Amino acid sequence: MKIKNILLWESTGNLKKDIMAVFLYILKAYVLAAAVIILLQRFFLYQPMDDWATTPDQYGAQTVSYRTADGIGLTSWFCPPKQNSNNPVLVMFHGNAGNISHRAYKQNFFCKQGFGFLLAEYRGYGGNEGYPSETGLYSDARAALKWLGSQQGIETSEIILYGESVGSGVATQMALENQEIKALILEAPFTSVPDAMGDVLPWLKPFGFMVLDKYHNLSKAPYLEMPVFILHGNQDSVIPHHHGQSLYEKISAPKDIKIFDGGGHNNLVDYGLLPEIQTFIDQL
Repeated sequence: MKIKNILLWESTGNLKKDIMAVFLYILKAYVLAAAVIILLQRFFLYQPMDDWATTPDQYGAQTVSYRTADGIGLTSWFCPPKQNSNNPVLVMFHGNAGNISHRAYKQNFFCKQGFGFLLAEYRGYGGNEGYPSETGLYSDARAALKWLGSQQGIETSEIILYGESVGSGVATQMALENQEIKALILEAPFTSVPDAMGDVLPWLKPFGFMVLDKYHNLSKAPYLEMPVFILHGNQDSVIPHHHGQSLYEKISAPKDIKIFDGGGHNNLVDYGLLPEIQTFIDQL
């Protein structure tokens, strides 16, 4: 009996050691994978392309250049509003992938309606110098708005900010800094990058505090004073539409929200995105 008990104890002891070894192996692999993603987070967050998919003249726009406060030269696309009209100018801050040329169809739609439209490009995108970051993109956006005022004579109250995905963070920050703008439009926005990361990769949630570029839209939402229009798809697998809904609920300014049934992250145009935005603008 004593011999059997000893054997059983030794077997259980070894099993515990084996389980602990497996646990430590999994833990090390988890921490290593998280570390790689955190270290390369800007590589995953920003996916710029240098080559243009089209040219601005194909859409009645022109190439414009300006310089940021920290010395970065930027090239963007601009079409002015129809002459002798009171039409506003939309300033678009696009999502994390590609460049402005991949949003030219949006610019073309509104320019045909007589609106002005600045496709504001970021550092590191579309052949521009520099490397993207949250503070860098804010600097780029400020330079775009400054250029509109100083070179085109566009009043801040005549500007509508339009943020797409990651660009929602840029547009929201610019709206916070320029409360007199006409309106703010957010397409597929997030409450913050750590929140969105936690939705897509739940196992990374504990490392949210290590995200460098947070774009914390939710904390800024209550302080917005201009009309805000949020558009989101209920099948968005990149930024789930509860982000847009949460932002909507936090905003105390005049607001509206459109949830497209069946819409994803990159296909809202197929569900009537642009006419919805035009209707919103016409009702301002």
